[in-house]
Amino acid sequence: MSQDYSSIFAGIPKDQRKFLALIDGTLHISKAMGSDMSRLSDLLARLRKSGIGGPPVYHEPAAFERDFLSRSILALADVTDDNKVQAAAKDLIATAFRKGASDIHITELGNYASVKMRIKGLLTEIEELEAEVGERLIKVYFDSFATTKGLTTFTNLVRMDSRIIRRDVLPQAVHSVRLHSEPIQLPSSERNDGMGSFLAMRLLYDTIKAEGSLEERLGKLGFLAHQMKTIRNLTHRGGISIISGPTGHGKSTVLKHIMESMIRDIPTRAYFSVEDPPEYPIRGMAQILVNTNKGETSDFGVRGQLYTDAIAGSLRSDPDVIMIGEIRYPQAALAAIYAAQTGHSVWATVHANDGFGIVTRLESLLRDAGVSNPLEMLCQSNVLTGLCHQRLVATLCPACKKQYGGMDKDEQLAAVHEELYDKLAALKGFGSQKDFDTMCVRGSGCEDCSGSGLSTMTVVAEAIEITPEVLSVMKRKGTDEARKIWLTKPGAGASRTYMEHAIQLIREGVLDPNIVEDRIGTLSNSYAESA
Repeated sequence: MSQDYSSIFAGIPKDQRKFLALIDGTLHISKAMGSDMSRLSDLLARLRKSGIGGPPVYHEPAAFERDFLSRSILALADVTDDNKVQAAAKDLIATAFRKGASDIHITELGNYASVKMRIKGLLTEIEELEAEVGERLIKVYFDSFATTKGLTTFTNLVRMDSRIIRRDVLPQAVHSVRLHSEPIQLPSSERNDGMGSFLAMRLLYDTIKAEGSLEERLGKLGFLAHQMKTIRNLTHRGGISIISGPTGHGKSTVLKHIMESMIRDIPTRAYFSVEDPPEYPIRGMAQILVNTNKGETSDFGVRGQLYTDAIAGSLRSDPDVIMIGEIRYPQAALAAIYAAQTGHSVWATVHANDGFGIVTRLESLLRDAGVSNPLEMLCQSNVLTGLCHQRLVATLCPACKKQYGGMDKDEQLAAVHEELYDKLAALKGFGSQKDFDTMCVRGSGCEDCSGSGLSTMTVVAEAIEITPEVLSVMKRKGTDEARKIWLTKPGAGASRTYMEHAIQLIREGVLDPNIVEDRIGTLSNSYAESA
């Protein structure tokens, strides 16, 4: 909605506007507003004149405050009052946390701004605002709340990165918020510079809150028994073990739980991390902040060298285990391999499409670092130890999910379109009538799931221990042949790949096949296609 709020809400005192929220064309009203219906009647008439004519919905004060207060503040904030805008910005983070959101997106498009949240992996429209409100919110996050790298004030003309760590701004359980902005070219706008802004905010907090042993933690995250056994084996080996997955699929959270369980189980080791910046506090680990004493820079090569220096510093600190938050620079990849060559246990994350795709990604980084034969370096004994890959998918609400076999034909066709049905029928280990009968799809929502039809997030994963046989084949014939050896090795469970893991959960009625395909890719038994 991109209406002129100042004219539509004329006559409503500012101290009463907090009781109103206009969302998706519906006016939501807190009963705390009182009984002055004359002003509301005028407001409803103006809304109808603007093409918004649905009946208002009234809410008990507590329910309105929980579900709509932040949106009413955002929509109607006095953008000339810095305190009110800062309060709105702080409340937006709190609202996202209450909703279990992992990300907030604010897009300022010249004549309006939109706010979206990623909840259970799905991007959800929250509200459209006046452009000036959206612009002021973005500026507040960078200029008032954040430690901004490179620039002292926000501008929509360049890309910017920063983070928020202020405890008076964040909910208690949120460790930090990562900020990333992009300048947007506007197709048409009254703005002279023709530029808008996009802000992505990543809320870093542990939604699982698992404790205890490695198996207790990984089990709560959704790992299968044979995957947990593999990861347990990796914690007792030297060399480098790497977790991969797309952005927002829980790599850092899993790494945090692996480290915490190792510190708990083997307290006689010295644990260090190299992070840019540290995302989660890990008790018992010395967390090294890249750039702490070197100044701030956005130069890719300089930052890569700073990462390398930090890893080298950790090696001089008498470590047993080194955690590298993310390998994104060629120099850091090379430094991580050197650390593994010296016999240390190294754990890291990287962006890759699947488990063996980690090797391909490392090859590329090492080649950029000047290594002429990266695969030979990676295939040295006791360097590459383990490869893990994961995706996060929302599970169905147990209370309102619908069993496919209990639907009539029209409902089934609406729930699973013909093309997806054919893909399911073609899957190895799926496709029998019983599989389709017990498969479940997303319901219409209920009180248990706050109307979303979804419950918690779970991993679908693959965990690969690099054995001498796999290493030998990879060195001689490459990663594709090594993958084939791993896939045919007996005794490690039926659901070997992350796609097979997802298919198993579809068969068990835990995951909706529509959400699986939307979230992780085309349903297929072919490892190449699923990757």
